Amino acid sequence: MPNPQYLSGYKQPELEEVAQISFRSGNFITLAYIDKLNPAIFKESSNFFQRYNPIFDVCYKGNHQTLEFLRNKNKAAILSKDANGNTCLHYAAKGGNIDVIQLNQLLSLSNLGN
Repeated sequence: MPNPQYLSGYKQPELEEVAQISFRSGNFITLAYIDKLNPAIFKESSNFFQRYNPIFDVCYKGNHQTLEFLRNKNKAAILSKDANGNTCLHYAAKGGNIDVIQLNQLLSLSNLGN
């Protein structure tokens, strides 16, 4: 992963690629730097979130800083389901991240009845 300070010369497609890798690896520092460089990438209506929903990777890995970052940027992602109907809570459980569930970071935004 490049040092965040070198990302300033990257164009949007390159920043989106680094953001995707950062979500998968839980690299909150890089995500925060990308957000400062180009906050439009992380808006709920952005093309980035249309192509890739990082919530499943984030919950599976259980990185709390990255989860909070995503929750603040795109609450709709928290409520989404994958192609098989699994939610972020399923991924947190699959990853053995019971603390993600216990911290109520996801339950407060999820409607378990749907």
